[in-house]
Amino acid sequence: MSASNDGHEPDDATYNQPQVKPYQNRERLKELYHEQDLTQYEIGEKFNIDQTTVHYWLDKFDLLEAPKTFYRREMDSGKIRLEPAGTDEQSFYIHQVVALEDYSVSEVFDEDNHVHHMMGSPQAVDVPENLEVLEGGEHVRRHAEGTATVDHRVVLEHMTGEFEPVAVKTSTATGHADD
Repeated sequence: MSASNDGHEPDDATYNQPQVKPYQNRERLKELYHEQDLTQYEIGEKFNIDQTTVHYWLDKFDLLEAPKTFYRREMDSGKIRLEPAGTDEQSFYIHQVVALEDYSVSEVFDEDNHVHHMMGSPQAVDVPENLEVLEGGEHVRRHAEGTATVDHRVVLEHMTGEFEPVAVKTSTATGHADD
């Protein structure tokens, strides 16, 4: 090749180099699949290729993950439900997981109990200060009477620590009061 490149011949750096397609680039696939959390199907649509081609390259670059065990679904109410990949598992809501910060597993997941959002809001506000575990009948009664929600300022004050908590003592299975 001559010293002067007239623009018609490739230079030495690119000569005989295969053109790599975006879906054949490890970093690009990693960004789309792991960081942007796109599905294989969505990546395939993006590059106008089949999902099996995307799977091939993800596997080749060792980017495949173990299958998800739960899938996230946002309900119309704003509540987030985690649904298991299999059909034998019980689904649950994010607010139930958050309630575990202040309540026991047996209280939160007891079939007779409901985790209640205290603050009335068009969307669920899943913070411990806004959640309480109620017996199902009590929960339904409060909603029927219109006493289920508290003023949002009460929850916000509780969240910011600008309140004086009222100590509530409950009986435990041993008969001793909780502190």
